[in-house]
Amino acid sequence: MNWPSSSIDSLPSSVFPLMEVPSCWGGRVLPLLAVANTPTLPEQIRNRLGAHIRSCVIYESAPICFGLPMPSQNYSPLVVESIPPNKRLQAFAQWATGYFDHDASGNKFTLQTPHDPDTLEWVLHSSKIPTYYNIPTEELTQMTVYGDEASTDLPMLFFFQNEHKKALTAVLKDPDVASTFPNLKRAYITGDKAPAFGIAGMWAIQDEPGLMDAPIHFELVKGGNHFAMWDDPNMILNAVLRAAT
Repeated sequence: MNWPSSSIDSLPSSVFPLMEVPSCWGGRVLPLLAVANTPTLPEQIRNRLGAHIRSCVIYESAPICFGLPMPSQNYSPLVVESIPPNKRLQAFAQWATGYFDHDASGNKFTLQTPHDPDTLEWVLHSSKIPTYYNIPTEELTQMTVYGDEASTDLPMLFFFQNEHKKALTAVLKDPDVASTFPNLKRAYITGDKAPAFGIAGMWAIQDEPGLMDAPIHFELVKGGNHFAMWDDPNMILNAVLRAAT
């Protein structure tokens, strides 16, 4: 990643407090890549970013987003061949905004729950209405696209696995990143009603050799799904504040 220095250095200093919490949501991993590659920037820019970026928060990203293996149980409408290609993104949007019960065994799901993918619900929603169906139709139409322009991140996720793993490792363990961001807090947040890929992403980081002692905070949001920022924005804001401060 080779950024022109003028693109950042020309920004007024007043905007930098707004950049304190870069966050990755689902498959949007560019903030992680940005933080990982900041040490390659000119010193003046590194110093400005390092003084203002205080946290890097990941919200329910699948293991593939970090270059880590996906569980064999993985399910996603994006790769279901019986769904017409032009319908897969919309099917994913409807499915991913659901609420999933991951406590079929009767045990309460916690951060201490054993890391067994078979205990997660990978396919079926609970009876709670998915966020997708609670958004007014006019608003939903304005905020969604399902064509090729909506899938630009997918090739990057599938074909740059080594780079994603390097970025995760750098953000969590690289001394150059640590010195660039001396105040950086790292956090992973997932709802306990999230699609299974979000919980699997947390487990993958926790179980990855070399990262088990990484300085990262894990936060479980009770009742949260992948679109909890729509259904309960205050709940997610409070979770981010807890994780990022």
